Amino acid sequence: MKCEKMQGKYKVNLQLKNKKKQKLKEKGITLIALVVTIIILLILAGVTLNMALSGDGLFNMARKAATDYNEKSVEEKLQILYAEKVMEDNDSNTKVKTDVTDVLEEMAGGEITEENIKEFNKLLEQYNEEVKGITTVDELGKIGTENDYPIDGVYVQLSDIEQLSNSIGTVEEPFKGIYNGNGKSIKKLEITASEDYTGMFRVNEGTVKNVTIKNCQITSGKGIVGGIAGENKGLIKNCSVSEGNITSNGCFLEEGQNVGSRVGGICGQNTTEGLIFECKNSTLITGLNQWAGGICGYNCSGNINKCFNDGDVAGLFGVGGIAGLSEDLNETDLCEVIDCINNGVIEGKGKSNGKDTSCGGIVGLVRYESNIRNCENNGSVSGVGSCIGGVGGICCRDAVVYGCVNRGSVSRT
Repeated sequence: MKCEKMQGKYKVNLQLKNKKKQKLKEKGITLIALVVTIIILLILAGVTLNMALSGDGLFNMARKAATDYNEKSVEEKLQILYAEKVMEDNDSNTKVKTDVTDVLEEMAGGEITEENIKEFNKLLEQYNEEVKGITTVDELGKIGTENDYPIDGVYVQLSDIEQLSNSIGTVEEPFKGIYNGNGKSIKKLEITASEDYTGMFRVNEGTVKNVTIKNCQITSGKGIVGGIAGENKGLIKNCSVSEGNITSNGCFLEEGQNVGSRVGGICGQNTTEGLIFECKNSTLITGLNQWAGGICGYNCSGNINKCFNDGDVAGLFGVGGIAGLSEDLNETDLCEVIDCINNGVIEGKGKSNGKDTSCGGIVGLVRYESNIRNCENNGSVSGVGSCIGGVGGICCRDAVVYGCVNRGSVSRT
């Protein structure tokens, strides 16, 4: 019986192979017919094949026209972008700056190469700006420390980078430029810090996108810690942090008072209308104080949209699959957690400052007109005390939660 099944399977595979060969043969015939038809049409039009294929022939003229059109299209898009940039410079409230690498990506048709950057920089000369390629960890470390690598520059990563052990920028001089990871990897981000604001970037006020961090090992003796940034005030888009651990052993002091830790897979805290969009974390997140989240520890008047967490999250108070705490203190009407999914295990380890754990599959504590909408939790949630929920642990003070679903188990001790 088993032999008959195998023979039947073999016959089916053979038939499929014959069909594929027949289709390839038909495609080959069709292509040949198309070429012959074009040649006949050229001859009928009085054009020889040599004229069509020569240096000034029709094919090369068409190719040149397409190239010229592409350059004109790029120039027009740059004109529009820089007109917008002038408006942004006059509007101090604009947080997400114009990204010229969007046009560069379109020009390259996908992955950006060094040759693409050289061609693009010729068009940028009139705007006194240039794109710099980053190929080594040494070049990455020059950002914000050397004149040729300004903290507000435009950067594209051109190759995988090994072993980054220092954050970019400072609290006083945050990153204000554009960093496009270009689909390349940073293999092993390993930082042990004794100060606040720890991550690949200490503070981001610009655009960080398409960054992939593999094997992220961050331990901080203070409280604001994330894989991509300690604090985000700009845009973090399409970034992922996988494998490893991000841990905060300390706390953040504000006016001399302990206000807890802020630890997350993407950033420690997302503030002042910062946007985290289409990002993913799969590292283990541990906060030995308050506010731990798979994506962001503390979302203060910021927006987290279409993010995924697959990493387990553990902390004392305010522990969530996406954010530990989300609140709108600045009345921006933009403090939201939208279309996010958590698959990680969420665990409240114990009490913090006498408070029972507040654990949620999406957000640990939601308050002050912050919104959670269209989110999904699939991970188990457990903690100490009564404030344990599949979506939010505590929702209070005009917080809004709607369109959400929980499929994970919820338990408390």
